[in-house]
Amino acid sequence: MKEVSTMSRSQFSAAGRIILLVAATVSGLIASAIVKAHHAAVVTYDTDQIVEAEGEITRLIWRNPHVRFTLAVTTAGNETETWNIESIPVTRLTRVGISEDLVSVGQNVR
Repeated sequence: MKEVSTMSRSQFSAAGRIILLVAATVSGLIASAIVKAHHAAVVTYDTDQIVEAEGEITRLIWRNPHVRFTLAVTTAGNETETWNIESIPVTRLTRVGISEDLVSVGQNVR
């Protein structure tokens, strides 16, 4: 094996390209796994169960990556629970005609 200092430019370029290709491939695989885990709803949520809640919006964050809001929900035992709810991105809501004016802090929703 030749030392780097004695390698010709074409040999070094080929070796450098291979290393760069391997590094880029590994980085891409790691990045895709992270993105997939971030967007996998089944990892975070029980997607087999539909739950209804009624309460007052106490906090509203209307920005990407997801619209989020907090509900103060009164239980059957007259206790208050805090529910954190996450929606789809602002851009998808806008595409179907839903704007920030639809809901506000202090509003009761179900």
